[in-house]
Amino acid sequence: MWLKITLLALVLVQAQAETKRECGKCESEKCVPPGEECLAGLVKDLCGCCYVCGRREGELCDGDSLPIPYRNRGYGPCGEHMECRPRTDLAPGDPPEAQCVCVKTEAFCGSDGKTYDNECKLTEARYSQRNGLQAVHKGPCVSGVGPIPPSNGGWQGKGDT
Repeated sequence: MWLKITLLALVLVQAQAETKRECGKCESEKCVPPGEECLAGLVKDLCGCCYVCGRREGELCDGDSLPIPYRNRGYGPCGEHMECRPRTDLAPGDPPEAQCVCVKTEAFCGSDGKTYDNECKLTEARYSQRNGLQAVHKGPCVSGVGPIPPSNGGWQGKGDT
């Protein structure tokens, strides 16, 4: 009996040790700048110290919403405007996973006159194109009407004030 209890305790301690973040003191001068193109933007790592490339919409991520043995698997945090949420489409018996989900799901009209499915898709396009792309308004763009540059240097869609 005591052997079973001891073994169970050891398994629980091991599971917690494997999933505990080993953050230590933040020494930001030791942070390595991300070397890849970060289409979901730069976000703080799971320890809140260094900036890393955020995971893109639909990619697996590390989140605290999963059971302990499945946390902190090395995927990293989600990018701008996203949350790491448990997947609900897994078959029974599959191990739990979490993926990046865009917080704002409505369409956005970009300053390039294109409609983006959501704020995360617009963010991805902004980092990909590097052209100052901004959200003009929520909802689809008016078809056939391009962006109009106002005198203040920002962008407005036709009819926006």
